[in-house]
Amino acid sequence: MQKIKWGILGTGRMAEIFTTELQYLPMASVQAVGSRDIHKANTFADRFKIPERFGSYENFVRDASVDVIYVATPHSFHKENTLLALEAGKHVLCEKPFAINFQEADVMIQTAHHKGLFLMDALWVHFTPLMQWLKMSVEEGYLGNLGMFSGAYGYAMAFDPSSRIFNPALGGGALLDVGIYPLSTSIRLLGIPEDVVALAKRGNTGIDERTGCVMKTGDGKISVFYTAVINQMPLDFTVMGEKGIITVPGPWWHQDRLIIKPVSGNPQEKTFPFEHRGYGYMAQHVMMCIQNGVTESPILPHSQTLSIMNTMDKIRQAIGLTYPMEEKMLP
Repeated sequence: MQKIKWGILGTGRMAEIFTTELQYLPMASVQAVGSRDIHKANTFADRFKIPERFGSYENFVRDASVDVIYVATPHSFHKENTLLALEAGKHVLCEKPFAINFQEADVMIQTAHHKGLFLMDALWVHFTPLMQWLKMSVEEGYLGNLGMFSGAYGYAMAFDPSSRIFNPALGGGALLDVGIYPLSTSIRLLGIPEDVVALAKRGNTGIDERTGCVMKTGDGKISVFYTAVINQMPLDFTVMGEKGIITVPGPWWHQDRLIIKPVSGNPQEKTFPFEHRGYGYMAQHVMMCIQNGVTESPILPHSQTLSIMNTMDKIRQAIGLTYPMEEKMLP
């Protein structure tokens, strides 16, 4: 089977992690890297033995001999960089959060539809064997009727106004950076919330340093999650149903086991394969979609991406967080 040629747009930490993962996949070939700085592109390319390197994103998307581009730039550039790649006729995997808001995400998805190109949100956690089993099991009634979800994802970082985490111009803050993990998991397992209540601690730069949220779906399922960039958290989540509960212990970035606690009987631990950093499962899925001519992931469809973005917009409206690049207040 012919290899899929990848291009990496950006040379930061996520680009390094994802490129490392691609090197473990026989179907993948990392062909090109693009940066705004040719020296950074050369350094990155030399490290990973990438043959093509470019000192501008425009030249990269136009001239790189690649099938798909991984967008690994800061949050506020995802829309711009994704549209640049799509207009050049390249499939795109865009790092999370997919965009700053629903409006941006909708434009990106509509452009991909118009171009007939594959586009997906890089929420890698939903492609691991554990998460695939969990999604299928709850849909098949393993826990009976689901009722609640609770989860957390956060970390403690010293305040640094120069970091993208604390920079509103780069889409910083806890919700978009890591809160999206429990939020998206809740939506995938329990459904789209209709009611959203949220509170946050806003920092000196205006971003949400700590956010807590309660959500309810139209049929009464309730989710609670919290996230932060200034304190540690359990990094786990629990799904609750009438027949029992399932807990995935932290940390999220190593999903290899879960604990099943039935209403009657002893708790059971179930283990799953987990290779390297876990991003390979997502990359493998992207490549299979492209090889099969599929332009939308059946695991993470565009409708779900839009639901996630819309819910984050509602949370930001509740906590009063608007980013400077947004042309008008959120509805």
